Amino acid sequence: MYGWVIKIAAAAVVMTVAGYILPKGNIKKAAMLALSFLFLTTLLLPLKNFTSELLEGKAALNLEKNTLLAQAEDSGMEKQIMEQYKERLSEEIASALEQQSIFCSNLSITVDEDIESETFGYVLSVSCSISGAEESAQNTIEKIRVPEIVIDLNGIRVEDANENASEQDAAQRE
Repeated sequence: MYGWVIKIAAAAVVMTVAGYILPKGNIKKAAMLALSFLFLTTLLLPLKNFTSELLEGKAALNLEKNTLLAQAEDSGMEKQIMEQYKERLSEEIASALEQQSIFCSNLSITVDEDIESETFGYVLSVSCSISGAEESAQNTIEKIRVPEIVIDLNGIRVEDANENASEQDAAQRE
């Protein structure tokens, strides 16, 4: 603000001195017109700076607002995608168990949902209530051996412990 007042005072002094020094005529009129434009520019320059700072601040706020909205939208999408992922895993596991005549109810899957983690999307635990028949009697409880559920790049499959042991033995021999 101090510099602006000094500039206005200096421009006024220059205009006054030019008014006394220049001879009357067309040259004086042209010089005074040019000096008047410079004086107006000196007066309006802080107003331009003030409005540009306001516009920059408003643009920064709009950018931050749009970024926050995009993050909120992405967060909502991530939750939907994770829920669909869990649902598809549940369906795959249930169908793989049904092929072995094991029926699963109350299937619950825990997945690593931390995006920053290296194990993002890994299945941490699977729990369900199982029965040997689709409609098992509530009075009788049978022991049911649950085979190993393998989730890998080839999909979800159910393996018997005997098959798994023989595959591991074959892999170790090679």
